[in-house]
Amino acid sequence: MSDVYREMPDVLGESERESEATRKFGKWRDRTKTIVLFIGAMLGLVAAGAGYWFVQELQFRYNHGIAFVKISAFGGICAWCLVFLASAGIARIVIARRTPAKLAELAAAYEVPVAKLAEIANLVNKL
Repeated sequence: MSDVYREMPDVLGESERESEATRKFGKWRDRTKTIVLFIGAMLGLVAAGAGYWFVQELQFRYNHGIAFVKISAFGGICAWCLVFLASAGIARIVIARRTPAKLAELAAAYEVPVAKLAEIANLVNKL
């Protein structure tokens, strides 16, 4: 006698695998973005110091040897913000370029169609 009628497709298991792959993708995406932003923030500190010094030197040159700390600090803060915003853009680019390879890796590891993971990744990237 055949037990074919007792076999059921792996409905619940596929859903769980898809959820786990999605969770892993989210963790990878957050970790990658955090690393790039952290590097940008650290480089921004160097840029802030350079921006402070540059604005202070401009003030010394054009203000008869007088410099205001608040104006110099504003120059440093602007330099830090520019570098940090640039790193946010770089983080988006890095994630966009590495996403297909990561989705393929997760799809193979969790036996989930790449199309389903790509659909979820596209939703997340629009946020």
